[in-house]
Amino acid sequence: AASLLQSSPQAVLTVNSTAHIQFANSAAAKMFGYTRKELLGKSLEALVPGALSARLTRLLAEPGTCGRRSELQIKPDPSH
Repeated sequence: AASLLQSSPQAVLTVNSTAHIQFANSAAAKMFGYTRKELLGKSLEALVPGALSARLTRLLAEPGTCGRRSELQIKPDPSH
């Protein structure tokens, strides 16, 4: 399964219950401008803008979130 996620053309991150990255594929590394190794252990909240960061925090705090697949669409900011 990890090889399928790694080869996905879409950015894929998995995080633990404290929103720290446990897995990042190459597309995610490219999107955020880090290597895959640099992303591991990084707080997801450090990578996303304030409003989305708050949404992620609420999503992860919901009961039953751990082990459940959640999808968020993050589009690059064209001003950067």
